[in-house]
Amino acid sequence: MRQRMTRLAMGLLALGGMAPVAWTQAAWAQEAPAPEVRLGAGFVPHVSGELAVDLYGVSTYRAPSRNDRFRDLYAKAALSAGLHLAENVVIQGVLKFEPVAGGPTGGQDRAFQDQGAWIDALYAEWRADPRLTLTAGKFTAPFGRGWDNLPGIRLTDQVSMYEITESIGVMARATVVDDADGWGEHRLSAAVFTFDTTSLSSTAVTRKRFGRDEADRYRRNSRGLGGAGNTGNLDNAALALEGERIGALPGFTYQVAVLSRGAGSDGRAREWGTAIGASWEIPWTEEISTTLFAEAVRFRNAGGRPVEDVDGVPTPIAERRTVTTLAAQTTYGPWRGSIGWQVEDRNRSANGVARSSYLEATVGRELGLGFTADIGWSRTRAGTEEGGRGSTDAALVLLGWRQGF
Repeated sequence: MRQRMTRLAMGLLALGGMAPVAWTQAAWAQEAPAPEVRLGAGFVPHVSGELAVDLYGVSTYRAPSRNDRFRDLYAKAALSAGLHLAENVVIQGVLKFEPVAGGPTGGQDRAFQDQGAWIDALYAEWRADPRLTLTAGKFTAPFGRGWDNLPGIRLTDQVSMYEITESIGVMARATVVDDADGWGEHRLSAAVFTFDTTSLSSTAVTRKRFGRDEADRYRRNSRGLGGAGNTGNLDNAALALEGERIGALPGFTYQVAVLSRGAGSDGRAREWGTAIGASWEIPWTEEISTTLFAEAVRFRNAGGRPVEDVDGVPTPIAERRTVTTLAAQTTYGPWRGSIGWQVEDRNRSANGVARSSYLEATVGRELGLGFTADIGWSRTRAGTEEGGRGSTDAALVLLGWRQGF
């Protein structure tokens, strides 16, 4: 199976090499924005996409201990594009450049260190019918949407743990209801996949070694990393129903999704996840509007019931993990203000983890020419090494730039 998946991935990579690696994803669906319409015989193969660069600054000025205080500067960039081979065939992908390790530790500051680059997605998409799209390659499985569409500065980072990236397999998306004047538009997405351990998972620039470094991403994925979904077989699945343009609820969108992933080399059981999320845009005037966000995600056998050391005895850990997010953003012309709250509960059979929560408030505006600026404040409450919980306050800054092509 691994050899077949490797040949599939390398074939897609060779085809994608005809254009810049690219990917563009809607706020709650694995779909690129519609390309420029070029009908009939007048269609010309072309490339479209976007370059996005964000610079983050985080300064913790209040923490449980001095070692928890730090200043962190880092960048997140994504080069996304699509090679449109025909009106209904496109090669999509994304090249990302982000930190591959967590924030500073031991009271040390960090400035643009641990930055790595990798192919986050590379897949072929065929619109077989106006109501049916088929996808094959490396993509993000359709589960949850907070990691992509929450407002603020770092709110999306807090829920990245249920962004099901590194998924290589096949996916189908079908429009099951399309009634813009009444019931709205509703789409069903289904994906079957495995964790990508091919050469597409390689990391450049900063290459952390598994077993030697503590990192969020290593030089290349392997079965030895373990983790739910890392099985080497197409035995993981995600199913999502999402909708919008509902006549009785203008501005309302939703997603309901389920996920099932097999245990990796360090696990003992299959992981199951459910996600329910919604957003609702409320226009007050022509210039002022508020968008409300809510999402709840729960995992049973989180991580695939991994084996951990409990009093010197290797023990499978049963965990029920729940992440809940509430947020709101109000815009007034080029200005915006947002507030968001998240809480994570981890009910474990052993090696307990304290409940953690995150609160963030930000204000920002569009500056023109694709530039944006935001400033904010956050408070994180989590377990401490001494036991109990402590609070960490941080000042936040975000400078962004986006340019389409």
